[in-house]
Parts: sequence; C-alpha cells; structure tokens
Amino acid sequence: MPGYSPNIALPYNPEQACALLAEAGFPGGRGFPEVRHYIFMTPSSGEVQELLEAQYERELGVKVRCEVLEWRDYHRRLEVDPPHIGWDTWAANYPDPDDFMRVAYRRIQRFFGWRDPEYEDLVKEARTLTDQNERIKLYRQADAILVREAAIVPIMNAPHVVSDPAVGRATGDLAAGHLSLWTSLRDVVLRPH
Repeated sequence: MPGYSPNIALPYNPEQACALLAEAGFPGGRGFPEVRHYIFMTPSSGEVQELLEAQYERELGVKVRCEVLEWRDYHRRLEVDPPHIGWDTWAANYPDPDDFMRVAYRRIQRFFGWRDPEYEDLVKEARTLTDQNERIKLYRQADAILVREAAIVPIMNAPHVVSDPAVGRATGDLAAGHLSLWTSLRDVVLRPH
C-alpha cells in the first residue's frame, strides 16, 4: 500500500502504561473509573470482548466493560452515547493513503470526536499534489500525528481477500467485487488458471 509507515506504532508496553497510571494517581489501576467500550457484532466479537476485558484488567488493573452491539445499534449508540473507546474497522476502498487518512478520518471525527488541524492540513495538501513522493511524505507526517495522539490504536488485522478471476466460489458476502472482511479463507474455492 503506498504510504505505509512501517515501525511507527506505539509499542506494547504495559509497564510504562502502569507507571503512567500510577503517576496520574491510579496505582495498579485503583480508583480508575470504569471504561465503556463498544464493539459491533462480528463472528469473533465475543472472543474479542473477553480478551480485551481480561487484558485491561490483568495488565493495568483497569475495569473495561465491552458492550457488543448489532451494527445499526452500534452506530446509533456512538452518536447518542459515545463510549470512552470505540471499535471500528476499515478496509481500503482503493489502494491509496487518502482512503485511510481522509475518508476513514471522517469516521474518527464523526463518531469519536478527534480533530487535529495540523493533521487535516497535511492530508488536504497531500490530496492536491501530483508528485507521489511528496504526497507520501505528507501522509506519513499525518500518520505520525495519529500515532502520537493515539487517535486510533490498531488492535487486530483481519484477512481481506481481493476477488480474482481464479475465485470460483466463496461462501459469505460477496460485495463490491471483493470477499467480505469476515469470509473465512477455507470457504474460498480457487479455479485452475
């Protein structure tokens, strides 16, 4: 994917997180208010819910209540009763950083209220450039802001299969020329070619 920024993610560091919690007055997570986390329903959402709740408690001593909601209810709740943490998914509609950095950003603004003028300016300028190298530099600067501010925190990557003439049959949803994000690879049949 053009613009991919390798090795910029925040490191998994529960010790530092615990130290920051203690510094903020919540040693061992004691006294930290319960965190509401919405998850939309998928085939694996129950497992994700259990894993996240257990990991927050085990690693940080923080109580997180994950609520699994149907897709329609999930978005309605985001708008009327925003959680502390929301779970969202995004798959590229086209292979360009603009799809993530601008289009997906609208969802972050709408549902989670995060805004950053510097980020917006970088993405707006990158979108107008025709020099791919310059565009990528600006998108990477914007990407660094997302990471620094923890506006999004990727926690998992689901497989995504792009349709090809060799795909003979796939159970699950076949939408917009590609397999659903949740289609299992074992359900895909490839034709000889």
